[in-house]
Amino acid sequence: MNRAEAGPAAESRPQELESDSDLTARVADSLARWAPEARLVSMSAVGAGSSGRTFTVRLERDGPDKHVYVKAAPAGLQPIRNRDVVRQARLLRLLSERTSIPVPPVLHVEPGQPPAVPPFYVLAEVEGECWEPLTDESGRTPPPQQIRDRVFDATAHLTHLHSIPVELLASVGLERVELAAEVGMWVRALQRADAAELLDLGTSCAQALLDRIPDPLSPTLVHGDFRLGNQICAEATVRAILDWEISTISDPRIDLAWFLMTLSGQTLPSAVRDHVPGLPDADTVLHHYESTSGRPLAAMSWFAALAGLRGAAAMALNVKHNRRSAAPSARVERYSGLLPRYLQTARSLLQSS
Repeated sequence: MNRAEAGPAAESRPQELESDSDLTARVADSLARWAPEARLVSMSAVGAGSSGRTFTVRLERDGPDKHVYVKAAPAGLQPIRNRDVVRQARLLRLLSERTSIPVPPVLHVEPGQPPAVPPFYVLAEVEGECWEPLTDESGRTPPPQQIRDRVFDATAHLTHLHSIPVELLASVGLERVELAAEVGMWVRALQRADAAELLDLGTSCAQALLDRIPDPLSPTLVHGDFRLGNQICAEATVRAILDWEISTISDPRIDLAWFLMTLSGQTLPSAVRDHVPGLPDADTVLHHYESTSGRPLAAMSWFAALAGLRGAAAMALNVKHNRRSAAPSARVERYSGLLPRYLQTARSLLQSS
């Protein structure tokens, strides 16, 4: 997901940007101060985008080598919105210290001197696997009962996440986003995604959403990209929820509808399989969320349509960045042919509601 381009126009990048080797040197220098018993052996990129860079770091110390992860803001841009890695670290620390939401421990935060010297933070490694039921292409599938249990464990964490008092989050500085603003943000993302063929359908879908905005629920913490692929699981248990870059204070049904979309090949155009043994259907998970949270949810078709708009915009941005990459991914490029289906499904949901 990418919220940076959904807001105001991105700042111009300076010509001189910090290289990965420069960042590695800064991480090694910080390591010498906060973990002097360890030595940085290697640091390799595992993800990059306009919202940040992620690296895996191998440390040498007494006993077995250890791995940690570094999340760094993009070089040359102000670390705001989803690029604000210091805010992300604050949120993770608060969740770890004040709630039972499983998140990776934050080991260290380096504020840097942005934008020339971007901030970063260091996360402890959590043992387990990230596995997305309908889009994973590794060829490995967990046992059906584990898959089912993971989904229900994730759903329980989602209800807890949505029950955290927003007053507890005041020190984090999360943005409050109304539903109309959420719709407008993803339309602007489509406009910036170099996907002219989607604009008419996307604008039409957005207008239909704006014409039917439901009564909002009390705002809660919203993860923004809640799905199994953003969680580290060990056997049947969720051990850590990852990727909090686009977290906001908003309507909890945004999270739930996104999660439900990823559980069915009928609603997830990027799915590479239609059926996964053990995977609960969306209605079952919705009912489980309602019974766990103690409240029935209305207007879920509207939020499912919003998820379709968000999916199209987010994937369009991924395609745009992939085409500009020095080593484009054929898998990401395949997304380009799927984007209209997200919007078509969204329109169908709105027309039938």
